Amino acid sequence: MQKKLFFTLIVLLALVLAACSTGSQETEPAVYYKATFVLDGVVYAQQQVAEGGTPTQVALNIPGLTLVGWQNDAGETVTPESLPLTGDATYTAVVKPQLDQHKSFLFVDVNGFLWPEQPLTGDALAAGLKALAQEAAHPYFPELPQGEEAVTKAQLQEVLSQFFDGEQVTKALEQQGETVLRRDFALVMCSLLGRDTTARISLTEESKMPLDVNKNTQDYLYLLEASVEHTQDENGVAWTEVDIPTGLEPGFVNLSGYLYYVQEDGTFLCDGDVGTLHFDADGRYTSGDAELDDMVAQILDELLKAEPEADRMTHLRTVFDYCVESFEYLRRFDNVLGVGETGWEINEAKTMISTGKGNCYNFAATFWALTRGMGFETIAISGTCTSTDQPHAWTVINLDGEDYFFDPQWQYDYNRREIYDKDMFMIPMDKVDWWGYEWADDAF
Repeated sequence: MQKKLFFTLIVLLALVLAACSTGSQETEPAVYYKATFVLDGVVYAQQQVAEGGTPTQVALNIPGLTLVGWQNDAGETVTPESLPLTGDATYTAVVKPQLDQHKSFLFVDVNGFLWPEQPLTGDALAAGLKALAQEAAHPYFPELPQGEEAVTKAQLQEVLSQFFDGEQVTKALEQQGETVLRRDFALVMCSLLGRDTTARISLTEESKMPLDVNKNTQDYLYLLEASVEHTQDENGVAWTEVDIPTGLEPGFVNLSGYLYYVQEDGTFLCDGDVGTLHFDADGRYTSGDAELDDMVAQILDELLKAEPEADRMTHLRTVFDYCVESFEYLRRFDNVLGVGETGWEINEAKTMISTGKGNCYNFAATFWALTRGMGFETIAISGTCTSTDQPHAWTVINLDGEDYFFDPQWQYDYNRREIYDKDMFMIPMDKVDWWGYEWADDAF
């Protein structure tokens, strides 16, 4: 009995010792590393990966962005999901903003002009690209040219290569000169965006025709695609079939001081005449002298926008008063003209506007230039006045079939002498004899 008990104790002791021996053997714990994915300096995703394992693929779900790839700390392009980890690793996302919005990207100015033949500025380039991208993508834009400086071909290529394949950009710019015009930008972007001017479209409530674009404008279909708000519509019409309003009523319109004539179809008259007024290839009235045209536009812009709701006759009076009150009389003998002489108006107007002084010929020429810039077919007259046949100049405007005299220099003289019962604005023909006006028979 004692032997049996002793044997049992021995067995139990052996089992206890065996159990103790097994519990003392320790296994090494698994090792994990962090895989950190960064976008624009901010942690986008993070994974715990066992040593020797690989991260799972990270998808980039930010509207308007395309994931180009990942870079390691050394700036090398890598594929994280194929690299076994032997330590913590950080991967930085390389992204491209998507230009995925079917929007206009070339914009008119406050007056509705597109200016297709003007250089593309940095500000215009930035505005166009941002219009094509979702707002969430704007912070990821590359550095863009700014301001009103013209964008060069090299600058445009560098910028667009941040959005499109470099070879595609190079091909799109093959025919581009060193200075990029706004028209060129429309062509290049339509090519890169795959926009087809034969596609069917529908206009929106915001759709307005650029005032300086028509069927005679070079590449006008691409300019419409670039600048007129629209939607793609399989049931719509082609660009060649649309009737796009300008928002302007037919007749004369003054924009930024320059005169245009809106035809019945809403387009500007270009390379044509309204009476004795000539409109150039851009649709602007021209006196024949670009320098004078710019002088006139600067003055009219200030005068007319001060009374935006006034009618043409009120504006006519405003311009007459401006000529009377803004210049000083200067006695001159070098520009005295014979009765009926013509062709002097441009030079005499430029002299008066640039110097602020002049005689009757300068006063008349300045009023002539300003009023023709308003759409009046004003005629400047070289003749005589008073009983002494004093050489003199004034202007004539036909209004509703009746001729009227306008004499800003005589009005200046009356005002200077504080004689206020004489008004030399719009004198009817039956009243002109009092001043003794004489002129050539064919003057008007």
